[in-house]
Amino acid sequence: MMFRNVVAVFALLMVLTGCSSFSVDERRAKASKIAAEGNLAPLVVATRSFMLQGFWRLQAQPEYPTVYIEGDGLAFVSGRPSFNPTPRNPVALRLAAVDQSADVIYLGRPCQYVDLKKEGNCQSKYWTSHRYSKEIVEAYETVLDNLKRQAGVGGYHLVGFSGGGAIATLLAAKRDDILSLKTVAGNLDIVQHSNLHKVKQLHGSLNPADYVRDLRHMPQRHLVGGKDDNVPPVIAESFVAKQGAENCAFIRMVPNASHNKGWESIWREEHRRNAGCRNKF
Repeated sequence: MMFRNVVAVFALLMVLTGCSSFSVDERRAKASKIAAEGNLAPLVVATRSFMLQGFWRLQAQPEYPTVYIEGDGLAFVSGRPSFNPTPRNPVALRLAAVDQSADVIYLGRPCQYVDLKKEGNCQSKYWTSHRYSKEIVEAYETVLDNLKRQAGVGGYHLVGFSGGGAIATLLAAKRDDILSLKTVAGNLDIVQHSNLHKVKQLHGSLNPADYVRDLRHMPQRHLVGGKDDNVPPVIAESFVAKQGAENCAFIRMVPNASHNKGWESIWREEHRRNAGCRNKF
């Protein structure tokens, strides 16, 4: 009996230690540090439904900023919806910090980084079943529209990591001011992804794969990891194949990259590559 008690106490300590290592404040502090190292200043944008937290660096007269959209973050813990989706490892922010272009904007996902006590709309469905819903996409549209109106932005290059790749793709399919689309380990087909992992479908979300016809002429680069068990390369391969032979999409395999690791080192040269049609690569 004593042995069981010791084991139980040890397990509890491990859980508490693990949780304290990834508290929301520590996750926010980590993001701020990464942004500062990349010369990115804090950005907060209010939309009708959500407050979006991000970081940015813009010239006085920006023309075509690159917008980075974060992944799903800490959506689940031990199979249950987390209390706060702020990412432990903000991969899209790390990529934005590597990008030394003049005009860079990083946007977290709704309910990431912000004070959830002040955000009445931040229900867990928005980082689980409805993470790619119409209202989520509309929040990003509001941000992009406001920047065009207030800063005179002419158009955008979009980069999305993981679930942020889904959001970026949905935006690219809908808007006429997106110049190019890049995804990194992007979830480009949420139905196929759920089927692969044998989990419940995201019934409240839009599926990027349903919009392939609107993307056939969009310059695209989809980066996939050879060691990515979360979003394997077959997702991007199927997504591009659905666009037909006459498309502007290119897939780059990064052999040693997993879902969350191995992207920063190649991004230093990758972010400079222009997305274009097949004959332009």
